[in-house]
Amino acid sequence: MRPFVPQPLPRDDLDWGELVPLIARANRAIARYDGIVQGLVTPSVLLSPLAAREAVLSSMIEGTQTTLEELLEFEADPHLIEIVDTPPAEVPRRVEPTVRTLDVANHS
Repeated sequence: MRPFVPQPLPRDDLDWGELVPLIARANRAIARYDGIVQGLVTPSVLLSPLAAREAVLSSMIEGTQTTLEELLEFEADPHLIEIVDTPPAEVPRRVEPTVRTLDVANHS
C-alpha cells in the first residue's frame, strides 16, 4: 500500500473564472452576517442552535443517540424529559455537557 500524495497547491484544474464570483458572493454574505452579529446585544443567541446540533452530532460518534429536538426540550425544562418514556432521561443529560463546553469555548 502506498500513501496518498495530494496534488500540489494551487491546483491546476480549478476554474478560477467560475469560482471567483462564488467566493465574492460568499464573502459578501459573511460580511453581512458579521455586521448583523456586531449589532446584537447577545450574538451567542445565533450560535446556540449550531452548538446544540454540533453536540448532538459529536455525541452520536460516541454512541449516544438523541435528537436535536430532544436536547432542546431537555434544555428548556430538564424535569420534563423525566416524564417521557422515550428517550431515556440520561441521554439528553449526556449530550448537554458538550453544548456547555462549546458555549464556553465560544466565549473564550
